[in-house]
Amino acid sequence: VHQLLYPRVLLQTVNSEIIQRTLLLYNRMEKVLTFLLVFIFLFLFETSRIGSANELQDGLFSYRAGQYNTAYKLLSPIAMQGNPVAQVLLGTMFEKGQGVSRDYKKAVKWYQLAATEGNAIAQNLLGQIFEKGLGFPKDDEEAFKWYRLSAEQGYALSQLFLGRMFYLGQGVQQDYKEAFRWFSLSSNQGIAIAQYNLAYMYDHGNGILQDCAKALNLYQLSAKQGNASAQSNLGTMYLIAVSYTHLTLPTN
Repeated sequence: VHQLLYPRVLLQTVNSEIIQRTLLLYNRMEKVLTFLLVFIFLFLFETSRIGSANELQDGLFSYRAGQYNTAYKLLSPIAMQGNPVAQVLLGTMFEKGQGVSRDYKKAVKWYQLAATEGNAIAQNLLGQIFEKGLGFPKDDEEAFKWYRLSAEQGYALSQLFLGRMFYLGQGVQQDYKEAFRWFSLSSNQGIAIAQYNLAYMYDHGNGILQDCAKALNLYQLSAKQGNASAQSNLGTMYLIAVSYTHLTLPTN
């Protein structure tokens, strides 16, 4: 949870410039994570259905290659026929201005068409639009609604975002137990930021019993995936291991 779950060493010992660098790192990680999860999920979701739909397959690969004009021409008729993958990609292109002029209203139109049919990715992207206030007034409650619909289908990124909203009391009453539940589900799918957030909750006893051993394990899992904040907190725990006498720390 970006603003609340800073490593303690940053909050206590470094200046605001380094904190800002940490924020930027988190933002970059979230953007990369979002794109990778969306593209992989979209591709796998349609694997069994694209065999005879060459236009969809070509559109997916054109989009991935950055050939947005071609992708738009290929995907538009498929999206109008009701294909959720094409609808999500068209929404993304309008949101980011890829091959078309940026238009958040058109982005929401395509996301909603897929989301109302139960597409978990479209629901997540709608949540992001409303949480960030892109082209629309910021609406945390609307964001929460779409994240929850997506998270309940098992979409890991929405589980992470939903956990964050419960943790912060953003768009919903603050509830650490619910935050813990959704972070756990996301963490179990290997999301590094969720692993870090769980570790922080165990480390500080936020809404759960403090458990430094579990915090250490989760920091390690997140750090192995390159999460800088987890690496920082893990290093801090090693440096002050004398305060964690009940732990057996690795020696290698």
